[in-house]
Amino acid sequence: MKIGDVKGANKMWNELIKTGVGLDYVCWKMSESNFKEGDVIIGLEAAKKYFDLFRDQKPESAAMITFLSATKVAFALNDRKSLIQINEVASSMKNNIGNTAKYGERVSGIYLKLIDNQFAQVLTDLEDLSEGKGNFIGARVLAKEIFPIYYILINEFDKAEKSIQELVAKNLFIKAKHFTDLTGLIALGKSNYKKAIEELTIYLGLPVFQAPDKFKYYTKRAEAYEGLKEFENAKKDYEAALIYYPDYEPALNSLARLEGRIITERLTDKIAPQIIITEPLAARGIIIEAAGNEVMIKGIATDPGGLKSVTINGEKVYSQEGGTFWGNAVLKEGSNKVTIIATDFSGNNAEKTIEVERPVGASTANAVPVKEGKNYALLIGCQNYDDNTIPSLEDPIPDAIKLKLILKNSYNFGDDNVFTLFNPERSDFKKQFLEIYEVIQPEDNLVIFYAGHGIWIDKDKKGYWMLTDAKLNDVNTWLPNKEVLDMIARVPARHTLLITDACFSGSVF
Repeated sequence: MKIGDVKGANKMWNELIKTGVGLDYVCWKMSESNFKEGDVIIGLEAAKKYFDLFRDQKPESAAMITFLSATKVAFALNDRKSLIQINEVASSMKNNIGNTAKYGERVSGIYLKLIDNQFAQVLTDLEDLSEGKGNFIGARVLAKEIFPIYYILINEFDKAEKSIQELVAKNLFIKAKHFTDLTGLIALGKSNYKKAIEELTIYLGLPVFQAPDKFKYYTKRAEAYEGLKEFENAKKDYEAALIYYPDYEPALNSLARLEGRIITERLTDKIAPQIIITEPLAARGIIIEAAGNEVMIKGIATDPGGLKSVTINGEKVYSQEGGTFWGNAVLKEGSNKVTIIATDFSGNNAEKTIEVERPVGASTANAVPVKEGKNYALLIGCQNYDDNTIPSLEDPIPDAIKLKLILKNSYNFGDDNVFTLFNPERSDFKKQFLEIYEVIQPEDNLVIFYAGHGIWIDKDKKGYWMLTDAKLNDVNTWLPNKEVLDMIARVPARHTLLITDACFSGSVF
């Protein structure tokens, strides 16, 4: 991931805004950076400040993407006031700036009508744009991109699907994967919950600048999980939505309703979980051959009431959203029985046993191959603290950058597989782990590096990480080591290495 500290930059930009120097560039840059890799809510506010600077006049620079990003976020938030503001400013600019303002006026106007359920007027607007009556470059493409959203909102899911297919077929630069948010909504509308989860999972795995409205689609995926009665996964997704946007009412209301539904379901649940082993598969007959002294077991354990635990040969393992579990089983030479037990929250158990053969001095040509994984890294540097009573540090971010260069140049770490968090708040930390959960697979490896302040409370025998929004005298703002370890334990990686460079008053993390 791109090295940068958007949170730190926001502080500097806010100070520059007070001076009034270069205000247009500061607001534009602040919006662009937050839409790409920061906080989209801050990005929306900065974009509106930028637009407001140029009411009735031509701005020094304005990109269509800024109008589109701000409009999409406001639409996802159901923020009618912001859409009106964007539309009014774009309208005031259009005689001076031409194409960009005309685009901004039309795109914000259509999304505003979608929020207001003015579907007949939206259809007229889209048909006009399709016929080239928009009087700006990109009018036809804009219409084709909004048509699926219009059809979804009026529950015409087959037409929405067809419009996406036509758009992909006629444009070499547009791929089906670009519409996984919409294809997920289409599948959800058709009650094809498994397909909805598949499509929305792809979308949620995208970086923030490609998916600025993740809070909306975590909520939608939660609805799909509810449709399958996978209530624990639904709960996790509603909670994930609130990490991205704590005041998002659809997630808040659905989470409150779901809690009652979970209690009711568990009282009557007498059905044991279902276990399906996906790896390894038998190469010959019903006995699996393994070449090494351990074998990775991967499978799916599902239960309407949610899984309490999954064990492999008595050792607890962790599962992804959707019930995928993974873990290694140690093998002795000869025949080995591997037992998987899944337990739901109502106490119902399911058990599955597979036989794995580790040949004694024999050829392993037919043994199940070990799937090659990718290497990922999460590098965290907490250097500058909001609380002035917590001393700033000099080396965390430089150390993280140095480690990134070492991993890229000397080891098999691709640039896109290295995540960086500089001066993160607690919410940033949790968001990053949500992204990691979506992309890392059980065969992958993960290195986590943390540099920053740590603190050990001897009377409680607890250690904490101090992220940059920590308050020195408020333990509730510190991040408990146990919470960190719990988040790490959920990562579906074959091997995870944690490196810390923090002082815990002589105590070991």
